[in-house]
Amino acid sequence: MRKITFLVLALSLGLLTAQAQQSGRHQRRCATTEALSKNRQTAEYQAARARVLASNITARTSALNGPVTIPVVVHVVLPNPYMITEAHIDYLLNQLNESFSGLNADSTNGVPFYGVRGHSLLRFTRARRTPSGGATTGIERRVGTGVIAEDTYQPVKHASEGGLDPWDVTKYYNIWVTDPGASGILGIAPSIGVGNQTETLNSDVGIDGVVIDYRCFSNACYAYTEYNMARTVVHEIGHNFGLYHSFSGCNAGDDFMQPDQAIPASLTGAAADDTPGLDDFTSGCPTGIVASACTAPTSVMYQNYMDYTNDACYSMFTKSQVARMHWILENLRPGYLTTTGATPPATVPTLDAAAGMIVNPGGSEFNGAGCTLTTYGKPSCPGAFQPKLLIVNNGSSTLTSITASVQLNSGTPVTQTFTGLNIPTGGTYVATLPAVTLALGANQLNFTTSAPNGGTDAVAANNNISTTVTINAPTAAPLTDGLEGATFPTANWVINNYNGDTTWARRSPGRTGTYSLFINNYDNENAETYDDFSSIPVNLAAGADSLVIGFDLAHKRYPSAANYDSLFVLLSNDCGMSYGFVYRKGGISLTTAGSSNAPYLTPVATDWRYERISLPAATVGSSKVMVTFRNMNRFGNNIFLDNISITSACRTTTIGTQPAAQTVCAGTGASFSVGATGTGVTYQWKKDGANITGATSATYAIASAATSQAGLYTVEVTNACGVTTTSAGAQLTVNTGGSCSATAVSNLNPELSSVVLMPNAVRAAATLRVQALRAQRIDWTIVDAQGRVVRGFAQAVSAGQNDIRVDVRGLSGGTYQLIGTNSKGKTTVVKFVRL
Repeated sequence: MRKITFLVLALSLGLLTAQAQQSGRHQRRCATTEALSKNRQTAEYQAARARVLASNITARTSALNGPVTIPVVVHVVLPNPYMITEAHIDYLLNQLNESFSGLNADSTNGVPFYGVRGHSLLRFTRARRTPSGGATTGIERRVGTGVIAEDTYQPVKHASEGGLDPWDVTKYYNIWVTDPGASGILGIAPSIGVGNQTETLNSDVGIDGVVIDYRCFSNACYAYTEYNMARTVVHEIGHNFGLYHSFSGCNAGDDFMQPDQAIPASLTGAAADDTPGLDDFTSGCPTGIVASACTAPTSVMYQNYMDYTNDACYSMFTKSQVARMHWILENLRPGYLTTTGATPPATVPTLDAAAGMIVNPGGSEFNGAGCTLTTYGKPSCPGAFQPKLLIVNNGSSTLTSITASVQLNSGTPVTQTFTGLNIPTGGTYVATLPAVTLALGANQLNFTTSAPNGGTDAVAANNNISTTVTINAPTAAPLTDGLEGATFPTANWVINNYNGDTTWARRSPGRTGTYSLFINNYDNENAETYDDFSSIPVNLAAGADSLVIGFDLAHKRYPSAANYDSLFVLLSNDCGMSYGFVYRKGGISLTTAGSSNAPYLTPVATDWRYERISLPAATVGSSKVMVTFRNMNRFGNNIFLDNISITSACRTTTIGTQPAAQTVCAGTGASFSVGATGTGVTYQWKKDGANITGATSATYAIASAATSQAGLYTVEVTNACGVTTTSAGAQLTVNTGGSCSATAVSNLNPELSSVVLMPNAVRAAATLRVQALRAQRIDWTIVDAQGRVVRGFAQAVSAGQNDIRVDVRGLSGGTYQLIGTNSKGKTTVVKFVRL
């Protein structure tokens, strides 16, 4: 039974239950005001703010005579951006329209405030026309691991930083969906009011449009249970249309300050304020009347979208909030009144099937029904491989069939037609293509879609997508790396920098040499991102008992627990297609040198600790493995690794039975045996320290010993890992002359030290010499080759040497046995020939 559970892993996107996610991370409902305050301490900003507050904008009568439909483009940046489906987008837009219009059916919890309940004319729909005039579904996707920054500047809003650039903010409302990372931010707006078209790292106002945690964007199966009605987006858009938090203070007008742009005085201050004073946010989902903590007796408007209650308690904007949003729409976002972004172009392709994303290798596949995300690695071993391609329907007709192919290098494309489909406009389908056989070296996979519904694809430019899988020849264990090689990394290692930011590097000092493996978490603000240092496949020794992974570690943690970095070691037994954790340490358990809020740059000798991971062979389950060292950055402090080793290990070989010394007569046989336990053991016998050719089994036999073969015999027992154990020495003595011209017994009575018949080829008589340990009577019988007793006699012997004449006259020529038995029935057998 394998004891490691090998998992298919997402790189930074774990699909757990919403409850599990919430218990594991502190969530922040909104970070808009905190982020804005960061860049607003400069004299320039304060002067600009003073001008806004001093502005006297004349109110004018609204020209709005009906709902204004705003085209929305959703930019998704996730490891699998297709997790955000067309249905999720439609749910979001429906929720936005119900919430802003005030027509949401769950508004009854706000009955006490119906007198000030507002109904806005803001409506939202999918963008159907791109800025360049092409057709769109209103959604852009990019494979990536962006995070929500705690600042007005958001990398996810920049294609150059792995995100997606905004569409014309004057004509489209832009929403970005990504993972919040360590910040735990559910949503953030760039401004209290209209955002910019561009931004810099020091912008007071960021690019227009909000950034949302993918788990509170819509009602997906993986959504947070408290925030699964898309109302985080409602809240953040409220900020972007000029609204402050309703809990800004107890004084009238605290939440009706001037936004980032000047608006009429009638829409600011106490006169405009129709929300009860509130000095702190409301959490959870209250019911009934809740008294405010402010001095003036009032009740909490926890139903307001600009508070912090759960989505199920959000239900209203006020009339004055709506008036502010309408003014900003008409005066600061007039492009929304004339945009054609929601109008499809005159010509939309009927048939347009695009190769959207390579799922396997290197991509991921989301199953909405089971709420599971399967992420595929890139193969690292040659052999059969099953490609998968995600196909997107960009045409106006529902796709019922599609043909897809995959071509390996310059070979013949392997094609398959998929029928019985039902892919609506904007929908997707994961096609599992026939297997191809990968080889060592570069394998270019070219995917192509064609013949949608059996017809001609109107947009051939999006029908192709390709990737290259490079497979290196495996290396044999042990694989060791002290980071001292001429190149970094060596051909045995690969670095995966999934975010394009700080990653594994080589730097000084090392524990035993000049260099070590290093990663800079101290300066990397892109928290909760992963970087991998992965081996190529490593062949373990045949029959090894275990796998041992060793490395030297030095780490000084950052003092704040919120910034504890982690180090994982992962093991793959299927050439990188899936991995299982075999080592996890973070924070206090990871640190080797205490803590410091200064960058950790120079480990001293006492900072280093050796880490050893030992896994039984049965647990590993394969003779070929890949090992990955994974850093999880939490904006903490730096990690050093050195002297990495991946080794096949074996238990020590034990010799239970040692070879025994022997004395034999020349021309007779001799045999040595050893009893050993171990894994995959082999044997090599030696005479006087020199190898004996062909003597490689547990027993070494000599058929006819010669005097030249006398000497000291040993055997080396070597296990599968190359560890050798040498036996005790056994002396072989080879005698000639004397008793060796006679016949010695083949079965010696233990009460006798020797029995010899001289000579052993007898004509008339021979001498039977018996060396006895005590005085005794021995009865002798002579047995012929047919087993018949042909003669018998008795011999009384004394302790020591006894000689008796044995007369064989009268016996026919042939072979005989002389068998002696004493009073205790113990037998001695001597063989002879009658001439």
